[in-house]
Amino acid sequence: QYGRYNLGVALIKAGETDKGTLLLDALARAPARGEEMLTLRDKANLALGFNQIQAGWPGLAIGYLERVRIDGLLSNKALLGMGWALSARGQQEQALVYWQELQNRNRLDVAVQESLLAVPYALGKLGAFRRSLQQYEAAIDLYTQEMTRLDGSIAAIRAGKLSEMLLREDVVEEMGWFWKLEQLPDAPESVTLAQLIAGHDFQEALKNYRDLRFALARLEQWSADIGIYQDMLTTR
Repeated sequence: QYGRYNLGVALIKAGETDKGTLLLDALARAPARGEEMLTLRDKANLALGFNQIQAGWPGLAIGYLERVRIDGLLSNKALLGMGWALSARGQQEQALVYWQELQNRNRLDVAVQESLLAVPYALGKLGAFRRSLQQYEAAIDLYTQEMTRLDGSIAAIRAGKLSEMLLREDVVEEMGWFWKLEQLPDAPESVTLAQLIAGHDFQEALKNYRDLRFALARLEQWSADIGIYQDMLTTR
């Protein structure tokens, strides 16, 4: 299924839109079981919807985007796409319904951040210029706050605080590949990088770093004990 999805996207990017669309549409309509396959089906519908928006067919895009689960992992992007599809058809008031719903969601999500600019855009199209200006100013304030928080996170990471913070509660008793990070610490860096931290590559690197800390702690302990061992050998 993943191969079919990747092939469909590749065909569309290569200009073979009809072949790619047929492949993704079959996947988007196929019965699915389990969260993983349901999310993949949502992803296929989302790809088809945004492709139709870019191609200038917002009506077709709406049909695909409506299939995406409202409570799924990709619901935010689907809401954003629905807003743009309706806006492209001149239905600004309907677009606002979807974008305003997005504004109530997690501000760290990229789709939610884009909705902060999409709402005043739609208001401007409707002639509500005062409200549009207020929304643009509110968006600027939120973006500024986010940039300040990101700068703080970058400074903390460059200072080497991220790895120490992630392992702060870890009691290093033994090495092992079965260890995993149970929960993220309450800090701006961990929240901002949640998706990266959850990735396989990062988790494996964190395990390696933890094992190195364990080895260093043991070496320091043994180095301190060498003097005692030398005294014992001399006595014997």
